[in-house]
Amino acid sequence: MSDHDAAVVDRYLRAVQAGEALPKGRFYELELQFVTSARSFSMRNGISYGAWRDVGVDLEVLARAGLFDLDSPRPCTRARRSAFHGSRAAQHPHPVAGCEDDR
Repeated sequence: MSDHDAAVVDRYLRAVQAGEALPKGRFYELELQFVTSARSFSMRNGISYGAWRDVGVDLEVLARAGLFDLDSPRPCTRARRSAFHGSRAAQHPHPVAGCEDDR
């Protein structure tokens, strides 16, 4: 799996550096692949949050990949619950302190 992750990361970083050279749909596809591979790739290779930021990876993409700056509060990535689940959600504290979605 690591060769696959490395290829995904390489393709995504090339697309980030190319800017508008790819159609939006193709870039989004690469971004989704990156999100699924980045965390394990980072852990195996010792790549920090700051290193990803230095090469231009967007904050939101890093958050979706489960990568966070240890010196900053974690952004809320919790999906809003439907009304059906609202009462159940109130029983469990929100995992991110200070999030606007606290219930």
